[in-house]
Amino acid sequence: MPTGSWGEGVTYVVVSQLGRHGRVNAHRGTDHGQGKVISVLGGGVGGGVYGDWPGLAPEQLHDGADLTIATHYRRGLSETAIRRVASPVISTTFPG
Repeated sequence: MPTGSWGEGVTYVVVSQLGRHGRVNAHRGTDHGQGKVISVLGGGVGGGVYGDWPGLAPEQLHDGADLTIATHYRRGLSETAIRRVASPVISTTFPG
């Protein structure tokens, strides 16, 4: 039987690939660009923000336009697989 508000046996992982350009376009908005957000919620999750903020200064943007990806999505999913699914061999789950 789950305990707590999320339940100790449930972990949710949400990955979004939608990113926005780090600079304004001619219409004073932003275009689609690269980026990623990974949210992990539920039992056994420590909480907080993980990763480094790459910054939005022009010299910090990837190709002068997109937010630089600082943490690969496999990092967050690997942690979940190890701790919640007890998958000790991550190279099998995520080869390469």
